[in-house]
Amino acid sequence: MSMLGGGTVGKGTVGKGTVGKETVGKGTVTFIGGTAYSGSTLLSLVIANDPLGFSCGEVHAFVNPYLPHHLTPRCGCGNPSCDVWRTFKASGYTSPHRWVFDHFPGTRVLVDSSKDIGWIRPSAVALQRDGFMVRHLLVWKSPEEYLQSRMKRKQLKGWASSWINYHRAYLTVFEHCRTVRYESLIADPATLDGICRFLGIDNFHGKTDYWNKTHHSLFGNSSARIHLAAKDSHEYARMQSELEQQAVEGGSVGHQSLSYSATSTPELEKHASTRELETFAQLRAELESRDVRKNGLSGAAPFHWPLIAPWYVYNRVGRLARVAAFKARTMTG
Repeated sequence: MSMLGGGTVGKGTVGKGTVGKETVGKGTVTFIGGTAYSGSTLLSLVIANDPLGFSCGEVHAFVNPYLPHHLTPRCGCGNPSCDVWRTFKASGYTSPHRWVFDHFPGTRVLVDSSKDIGWIRPSAVALQRDGFMVRHLLVWKSPEEYLQSRMKRKQLKGWASSWINYHRAYLTVFEHCRTVRYESLIADPATLDGICRFLGIDNFHGKTDYWNKTHHSLFGNSSARIHLAAKDSHEYARMQSELEQQAVEGGSVGHQSLSYSATSTPELEKHASTRELETFAQLRAELESRDVRKNGLSGAAPFHWPLIAPWYVYNRVGRLARVAAFKARTMTG
């Protein structure tokens, strides 16, 4: 146990993160990618634990809701009367990122953990066009760890294709991303050093104690958000009950204390085909070559998935259809 103490789809040209005089003054937006249960909420809150930091969480679901709870989200600050996101909704802004920079003028380190490639890509292009600096981080779990997370939630169907297709697509679209292995985020201090170096922010004693800062983060995994709540609060009890019912590993031991314990993982051979096993190995090599602990990307060749265009269109159209259908239901209901 270790303690944590722009471009055309397929071209890989989105989010190069060029640093220029015109971008530094406006601030940096870091988009976090990852599959479900990958640790994106934890990573977002740790990065935003900075005097100039702000985590939006999975803000795309608030801008384009497709489930009932997206309409009335619980703000990460824990105050039921918090009007931060209601104010954004009424502001007329179309970009939550620009709104945060304007509404919270001290913000220079903005984090979006929406993970949705169809949201990240156009948002990144627009922000870079307007002179903001953009960075892309992909947090990932090994296939074994991801399978374990899906099994605990009884979501085994399609798990392998979900892991494979997301990482294939992300690595193709965001060629200049850097990667963060979930295990190393918690177990290896060098990972946080690498993250801060990549983002151009300070790493300081206590940076991982993100619960010491008020966050207005939206949605995300309760195993990370539970540390934002006071232990005697209703919100803490609600999330604790949720986690107990799911029997989910949170990488957490105790309130406001983080650690990683390796758990027994299922045998991939029993849950994946030979072809999927081969693809796992290929993608793991690609992910490891872009690890944020490494200096530069000299060892990482451009990755290209020939089926990225149809996959992107299929998923984008599917998400827009869900949003439209939900909007129609709420209007008629």
